[in-house]
This record gives sequence, structure tokens and C-alpha cells, in this order.
Amino acid sequence: MNKTVLVIDTSILCIWLEVTGRDTCGSGDDRWDKLRVDTTIQEHLDQGATIVLPLAGVIETGNHIAQCSGDRYNLAAKLSALLRNALNGTIPYATFAEQSVLWEWNQLKNLLEQWPNQAKQKISLADATINDVAHFYKERGFNVELLTGDLGLRALAPTPVPHPTPRRNRSRL
Repeated sequence: MNKTVLVIDTSILCIWLEVTGRDTCGSGDDRWDKLRVDTTIQEHLDQGATIVLPLAGVIETGNHIAQCSGDRYNLAAKLSALLRNALNGTIPYATFAEQSVLWEWNQLKNLLEQWPNQAKQKISLADATINDVAHFYKERGFNVELLTGDLGLRALAPTPVPHPTPRRNRSRL
């Protein structure tokens, strides 16, 4: 069983859904487009990964859809279908309700205490909550990959769980 979760941020979600005007993200050698996003997500799914849609990313993507010049209705329907799968916990999506603990009083209090210092470092409130989602799954023993074109957000991501190196049977040496 693969215990990997793929946390998808706003920039990648917009590319995946093909939101008009949001078809690339990243910079330099780390440029993301539809082909790279589709290929990366499919590779993870082929390995049994679970997709996590953070609430902040869903809301931000919804805002981009509502403001775009494209077919807002069909884009909103595509985002709604993804969110419906997450609400229902339809494979390969993590159940959206798992994240609800991050919106409880104590968690929000901690977020609001920490965020002013993060804002000084140009970390948005949305990115802070997406980072919290990634760490939430890491603390539950999952290997977490934060799929983002934002180098600042990626720098906040939890470090991957190293795969154990197989040990040789020393009796044969």
C-alpha cells in the first residue's frame, strides 16, 4: 500500500482544470503546464497516491474561475465534481472532512498567532493553511508531496519520508 498523499495547491489545480489565463506556473527550469501537471498527477495515481484538495486552494481556484474570461460554468462544474469526490472520499481523493480539524478554534488561534510572522516573509494566509494541510498528513504518517509551482510554498513543505535501504543478509558475506 502506498501511503503517499499529493497535496495540490491553487496554481496546479488551476492548470489541471484548465482555468483560462492560469495555464502555467513556476519559473525557469521549474515551469508547470497542462502536460506536466497531468503526467505528474497520473504517475502518482499509478503508484497508488491519494489526492488532497486543501480548502484554501479550492476557494482560491473558485475565485480564479469566477473572474476568468473562459467558460466559467463548465470550469465551476469541473471544480465542483472534484470537490464532490473529495467530500465523498471517492478514490483517489482523501475525504475532505479529514481537514476539518484544521478549522477548529485552537487550530485557527494558532494559525492567527503564527501568520503575522509568516506574512513578513511573504507567505499568504492561503499558503499557510495549505502548508498546515501538508503537515497534518505528514503527522499522520503519510509521505507528503506538495504539488505547487510556488517555490516559497514548496520550501515550507514537510520533508519526504526516506525509503528504508534494504539490508543485506550478512550471513552470506
